[in-house]
Amino acid sequence: MRVFPRKFATLEATKGYVGDKIALANYVYANIIGNGDEASGDGYRFRGRGLIQITGRANYTALGKALGKTAEDTAEYCSSKEGAAMSGCWYLWSKGCTLLADKWDIDEITKLVNAAMLQQAAREAYSAAMLKALGGTQP
Repeated sequence: MRVFPRKFATLEATKGYVGDKIALANYVYANIIGNGDEASGDGYRFRGRGLIQITGRANYTALGKALGKTAEDTAEYCSSKEGAAMSGCWYLWSKGCTLLADKWDIDEITKLVNAAMLQQAAREAYSAAMLKALGGTQP
């Protein structure tokens, strides 16, 4: 109810989904992000994977096109360490975030990635720590 309030307005509405990650994913991700209906199984098949949690058939299809893979093969690839890293890099590049990173525009990157501007101080601290660990400096 807390994570998907539009899908589960009441405790009664959660019955059949709590503790069943497959049913839950198929329900909440049905008919969005290029996924088919609940019965298609796309919600779970194309659930979030990788460092940035690529989600949905449309995103896996686009990444797969760049990699020469099917959406299904790409989803499995993103479960590997290499695929997790590649998917995160591709997603940030595909949304124009790499140019924004050069300007250190963390807020705009956040908007492009998931639109939620929660915990701004924490995001900025994590970003600064990562940059420092990589030996970089803020512009």
